[in-house]
Amino acid sequence: MVACVSLLVSATTWGNTWLWTGGGGANGNWNNPANWLSGGIPGNGDTVVFQGSTGLNTTNNIAGLTLNQIRFISGGFTL
Repeated sequence: MVACVSLLVSATTWGNTWLWTGGGGANGNWNNPANWLSGGIPGNGDTVVFQGSTGLNTTNNIAGLTLNQIRFISGGFTL
């Protein structure tokens, strides 16, 4: 019974949500913590949100990254 409950709980767990600022200066790489509002980088199962009008050219350079969602609050981004 405990194993079943444990599986249900892990199946409904959501990752973090990362807000792109593009403020990394040197590049628009996703593995640059300065490009994300919270100063970390996304991991598997996370959601990334792109908004604003700076840092519009981005590069997902995190090998094997599988996201839950990619959201666009504003347009003009190049991934």
